[in-house]
Amino acid sequence: MSEEYFKVFHEDPGIAYHLVSKLPPPKEFYRIRYDHPGYLKKIRGIKSIDLPKPDKTLFKYDLPSTLEYRESVRDYIDKPIELKVLSTLLYYTAGLKRVEWGYPIRMFPSAGALNSPDIYVAVDRVKGLDEGIYYYNPFKHRLMLIREGSFNRELYKASLYQDHVLNAPLNILLVGVYKRTASKYGARSYRYVLLDVGHLGMNIYLVATSLGLGTVCVGAFEDSPIESLLDLDKHEFILAIYPVGYRR
Repeated sequence: MSEEYFKVFHEDPGIAYHLVSKLPPPKEFYRIRYDHPGYLKKIRGIKSIDLPKPDKTLFKYDLPSTLEYRESVRDYIDKPIELKVLSTLLYYTAGLKRVEWGYPIRMFPSAGALNSPDIYVAVDRVKGLDEGIYYYNPFKHRLMLIREGSFNRELYKASLYQDHVLNAPLNILLVGVYKRTASKYGARSYRYVLLDVGHLGMNIYLVATSLGLGTVCVGAFEDSPIESLLDLDKHEFILAIYPVGYRR
């Protein structure tokens, strides 16, 4: 690595991410490539739950109204979320629309249709669903239970004691899978992964709002405890938490 990049990495890693992903890329990083790991993580779950069919009739607002009403909501009433509401939220946020030329086209835009984000759902109070952490399979519209029990308190501690994480009926965890995008775009991929997660996060905001729910993007948290909880490898990183509930 050149002296310039070595210095930047030690003085300001945030700037370093930007520098090494510029076009054309620095020669030290030009050849960074990975094999595509697949569109789903290989998980040996405890059990698999088929979600009910998404229900368009649950939406309360049209698009202009949804955009007007959308805001960050941190205060939720103590009311469980129905399973059909969660199903509709997940499908219209991140579900599969079709497969085109071998690429899955989903509800959110993704660089190269490589679908870098994975979705995990930490369930505390959802009618018809046991407490636990689930991995969302958009191809089957199915949840895979990977840990049993409520983990709101662990997420609350990891997120620096933010009450909305503790009190939400569920928390959606967005994970960037770097290898998916880097299989095509190399070092530029870090930017694309962040864009993918941003697009997906806005879908969460809009779909939740139209369903009469509230949410907020949480970006302040300790990474390591959540990475351990989700059993992530070094090429997967937790990028955002979205607590979801009925607004007070």
